[in-house]
Amino acid sequence: TLIEVLTVFSITTFIAVSLLTSIIRAKPNLTEATQVLMSDIRMAQANALASKQFKDPVTGVFSYRCGYGLSHPNGNEGEYFLYAGRLFNGAGNCPAPKRYSNESNTPTVFTRILDSRLELVTGGQFRDIYFELPDGRVFINNNNCPVGGGSGKSEIIIRKKGVSCPSVDCIYICVYAFGRIESRTNACPDIAC
Repeated sequence: TLIEVLTVFSITTFIAVSLLTSIIRAKPNLTEATQVLMSDIRMAQANALASKQFKDPVTGVFSYRCGYGLSHPNGNEGEYFLYAGRLFNGAGNCPAPKRYSNESNTPTVFTRILDSRLELVTGGQFRDIYFELPDGRVFINNNNCPVGGGSGKSEIIIRKKGVSCPSVDCIYICVYAFGRIESRTNACPDIAC
């Protein structure tokens, strides 16, 4: 009868739409992962520019830090973390190094893990991006004018695993020594310090 046909048709349509929706969601969202990483970099920059106090999660004590940064640990291509820099000594200067160290003097604020189908490719350029307060001066790999040849940039690539870049499955994030952060579909241009 007509009612039975309409019932079977509506059930089939519902199942098809559900399957299609789950297939679309199952694909890794490269753009979303890029926006989250760029947002985290900007958060570290904003925290440094605002001289934000860091609250120790164990003791609950607030302290002024020399800056904030993002670090990408060696050997883990799908993880990075935001950290608070060394304690501000009150004498108007911040002690070196201007990067993450595995000591308790640069505590981790949070850790972010990418979708397992995506990876961070750094090409040796990005291990650490640090914004020093109060002016937000950028240190890339503990150097204010990083990478040899006077290039003032750090390039981070987010891509689907197993893909070679440049391609539609790669997005480049450029962090420049003068503070600009942008995403691109191809390699970041060299900018003199």
